[in-house]
Amino acid sequence: MNRLMSWVVAGFIGLSLAAASFDVEAKKRFGGGSNVGNQREAIQPGKPSAPSQAQGQPTPGSPAAAAAAGTAGRSMPGWMGPVAGLVAGGLLGAMFFGGAFNGLNFGDFFMFAALAAIGFMVFRMIRARAQPPASYRMSNGQMAPASLPPSAGGPAMPVSQAVADGRIPADFDVQGFVKHAKTSFIRLQAANDAKDLGDVRDYTTPQVYAAIAMQMQERGDAAQRTEVVSIDAQLMSVVTEGDKMIASVRFTGLIREDDAMNPEPVDEVWHVEKALNERNSSWLIAGIQQVEEPAV
Repeated sequence: MNRLMSWVVAGFIGLSLAAASFDVEAKKRFGGGSNVGNQREAIQPGKPSAPSQAQGQPTPGSPAAAAAAGTAGRSMPGWMGPVAGLVAGGLLGAMFFGGAFNGLNFGDFFMFAALAAIGFMVFRMIRARAQPPASYRMSNGQMAPASLPPSAGGPAMPVSQAVADGRIPADFDVQGFVKHAKTSFIRLQAANDAKDLGDVRDYTTPQVYAAIAMQMQERGDAAQRTEVVSIDAQLMSVVTEGDKMIASVRFTGLIREDDAMNPEPVDEVWHVEKALNERNSSWLIAGIQQVEEPAV
């Protein structure tokens, strides 16, 4: 009976450790795929539109609203790792102090390790199958995605309508801002991979900088590589609050982590702010907000 119980518990331990490993892998891009810094009120999305019939034209994921302020980003990955660790630790303690290891030999422990490895592989396979590969087309000699995954919230308000509604000032350089935003997004992924806190400091407020620095510290010496397969950005609003101008830009696209087989979708809003009472002030990232799927 003790031996049978040991095998059952070993299986749970393997799955728990695999879940913890899965959680770590899911948080490698800049910001960790979570809500960081300031969060702002959601902008109501429109209804999903039908796919475009244009041939050869990439269809980016339609940008929509940010999640409501304070909503926790990706709650499952956030607590899965600690819970898995507690489960594994508790089961191991019960086995040690309950005598479940009595009569086991070295070969049994080797099999326990094999079960843990199998559990990890199963989680990797489930993750890969859950993310269908994006289709690609040739564009100017380079591979580009034929279409991005549809965003959770539906299409966002067009820039012209946002200007008419007063969400964006009429004289604001939307095109230049969006171009710079996409460049900054790609650059900060590289800075995050290289643990370049100097570069991160130049682009973030102290609050966001502290959060990113903590994420890097928790990562330790583990190397990582984040490839931006495709990225689109849409300016959602530009408002003035006190002595600051605050802009919200939504990023949708595909990111591949550590040469994974399939890239993962990204859908998040960056809130950037600029001091109006300082000459030559720069835009700084004040918050990263994940776009959550609407409740059904």
